[in-house]
Amino acid sequence: MTATLSLGAINTAYSFFKFKTDELKNDGLYRYFLPVEHLTAEPGLAIADNRKIQVWCSNDYLGMSRNPEVIAAQIRSTSSHGTGTGGSRNISGTTVAHVRLESELASWHGKESALVFSSGYVANLETLSTI
Repeated sequence: MTATLSLGAINTAYSFFKFKTDELKNDGLYRYFLPVEHLTAEPGLAIADNRKIQVWCSNDYLGMSRNPEVIAAQIRSTSSHGTGTGGSRNISGTTVAHVRLESELASWHGKESALVFSSGYVANLETLSTI
């Protein structure tokens, strides 16, 4: 079965979304993605709109992504293991490096086991859906 929309229905939908988008913009609630260039030598600072800004919402508040030792370790790891796992953790994406890291983290924290997630969002999603 193939559904087709009339031109009138498409125009009505477009008008509705345009109205709602304009409303968000007028209320100052429209989400813009501001491109920023993080400063290597100054963690927590970036250039945006041609001016230096302090970034309070970054996950890199310690500046570890710009740390020379971390960068060197990442280069070594990429050279050995590649740039990706080739799959999600639940199929073929759990690597020896994941298992070692989780074991090390569990030991460091005195726990039986640990899990590493790709982001804080995924950690929250999986944790909350599990309990």
